[in-house]
Amino acid sequence: MNCPICKFSEITENMSICPNCNSDLDFINDVNAVSKKIKANNLILILAFAALIISIFITIFTLYHFGKCTKSDENVKIIEQLKQENAELKILVTKNNNKIESNTQNVSANVNDSKKKDTTEYIVQKDDNLWIIAQKFYGDGHKFIEIANDNNIKKPNEIFIGSKLKINKK
Repeated sequence: MNCPICKFSEITENMSICPNCNSDLDFINDVNAVSKKIKANNLILILAFAALIISIFITIFTLYHFGKCTKSDENVKIIEQLKQENAELKILVTKNNNKIESNTQNVSANVNDSKKKDTTEYIVQKDDNLWIIAQKFYGDGHKFIEIANDNNIKKPNEIFIGSKLKINKK
């Protein structure tokens, strides 16, 4: 996976921050997880639908080509019932696909909204340090530890001009 901000290519699925530009990757990981679930759900629906079609085909093939049954009223009723069930399953598959797409859009929108509402991005300026930044945002320099933790900064005294920091809104 590549970082969408700086295109850094050595990012694994379990990374939440880009090691190159410190971008937050949680949203991308959430979208990828939802995408995998949708693919799995679609595969299950397709397999169920395929199994139904195959069973209908085998039933009709057996009824007409092997001559074991004649086209009686009972067989016609069975065939009509199978056609009805097939139509109902098509409707169900369509509804489920629409629900999955709708849920995906809702999850993406909710993740996007929560990211926007809960954090702000700050670019480190000349003469900044985490104490000064904590003072600006929280009114308390002691909260520099929270900023360091939120941004996975191991050495709080080593931040660089132009670095992007995620600041949680309080």
